[in-house]
Amino acid sequence: MRFETAARVGVFALSACLAMPVLAESAAHDIANRFSEPPAKVSVQTDDADRKAYEAEMLERARHEAAERAGTAAAADETDESRQRALEAQREAEGRELAEKLKRAEEQRKAKAAGAVAKEPVGESTFKPVLTNKDVLTNKDRAAKPASDTAKAPVVVKPPVDDAADVARESVPVTPPVQTVQPVAPKIEPPKVLPPPMALGRPAPLPPVARMPDDPRVTVLLVMEPGKKGIRRFNKTADPVLCEGTLCFVSNGAAEPVRVMAMRKALGPGNTFGKRAGACRNKLTCVFRGVTLDGASTIQPVDLKIMVHDRREARAVSGDASCRVIAGRLSCGRTVVAAGYRAWIVPETVAQEAGPQALEAAVVRGLVAAPMREAAIN
Repeated sequence: MRFETAARVGVFALSACLAMPVLAESAAHDIANRFSEPPAKVSVQTDDADRKAYEAEMLERARHEAAERAGTAAAADETDESRQRALEAQREAEGRELAEKLKRAEEQRKAKAAGAVAKEPVGESTFKPVLTNKDVLTNKDRAAKPASDTAKAPVVVKPPVDDAADVARESVPVTPPVQTVQPVAPKIEPPKVLPPPMALGRPAPLPPVARMPDDPRVTVLLVMEPGKKGIRRFNKTADPVLCEGTLCFVSNGAAEPVRVMAMRKALGPGNTFGKRAGACRNKLTCVFRGVTLDGASTIQPVDLKIMVHDRREARAVSGDASCRVIAGRLSCGRTVVAAGYRAWIVPETVAQEAGPQALEAAVVRGLVAAPMREAAIN
């Protein structure tokens, strides 16, 4: 029993302890609400009053601004109206001034016209003035007055002029006489017929000399003399290549263009122990087809050896315009003669006309120019 009583007392005490904070909090809330309600109403009333005052102030300001704008617009309208009236008054004044000027100009024109009419001569008037006693001259007065005053100038009457005839005469144009030129027939002279030269016992005329073509290519016909040094003392042959500037030309025969190589490569060990002079290997004669010469070029034949090559004399050459083909035989009138070789510089067009056989025959003969008459007969 004692234990149960103590338990009940403890439960009541615990319940009281737990209920005390809740009661205290509710009491605090009540006090806060009680003190806070009146100030809230006062603040709401104050806000309403401020808002109404602000609205009234804004309304008054808007009315004031509207009145100012209305006054400004009225002043602007009044200014525009006054300016318009001033412009209209100015225009009216200008119009009146212009009318007065026109009126004065018209009056001056009429006055000038009246003065001009007054100055014009007027025909005889039918008005006869009444003579008074003062105007009648007596015989004494006439005698006393000099004769020059009483004498009248003679009146010269011009003959009538026919204006219509003068106008017609002036309007008719005067045409100058036309000169006819008779055509002159040109004189045609009959052509002169001359007998052929063979009929007179003279030889046939030579064909015209070929001009130097625009093609810079030429064919060089070369005849070498055997060397006298080194291996050439016993082997009387040659391995010729043709050099010009920094380039060298290796022959491919009389029918094919040359092979162009750099000088250091053509005279170097690779070519010296290789193809050497190409188609002209171990030959004293050589044909170089299609060699390009730019203006006055300098050619130099070189005989390839093993160690030291035999460089022949260099000569400045150009295409020979005297080269021609007669009866299948090539002949040139200008032979390049230098130490160790002879050469013909044949234009490529002439070389093409001659053909490979004629080129080979020319170098075999030693580049000797045959007389033209002999070449024509053969």
